[in-house]
Amino acid sequence: MILNIAGITITSTRLRIGLIFFLMFVLFSALALQLWNMQVHKAEYYQTRAMKQSARRIRIPAVRGSILDRNGTPIVDNRVSYNVRFHLAEMRESNLEKTIMNVLNEAERISICIGR
Repeated sequence: MILNIAGITITSTRLRIGLIFFLMFVLFSALALQLWNMQVHKAEYYQTRAMKQSARRIRIPAVRGSILDRNGTPIVDNRVSYNVRFHLAEMRESNLEKTIMNVLNEAERISICIGR
């Protein structure tokens, strides 16, 4: 099909290709706008959510009891122990000195919490 608009003839193939390019431009523009919105406009919101998810509380199950031999002497007994893991990637600062101080401050805070 050939269209004649204001003296310009346009074939239907050229019209379809132009329409497809226009739709692609609109869709990619909407995608770019949404990415900007998430990365620039709402950056603090997502940083706060990420920091809240990095600290996890883990429930410590109850003790199970001692394992005794046939004479009643304990072979294995229960004791309380704590395992703390630092994820260095989450604690990095702008330079090495600040990173070391951040790790030491967190270690001090945790030792106060567990009483050691």
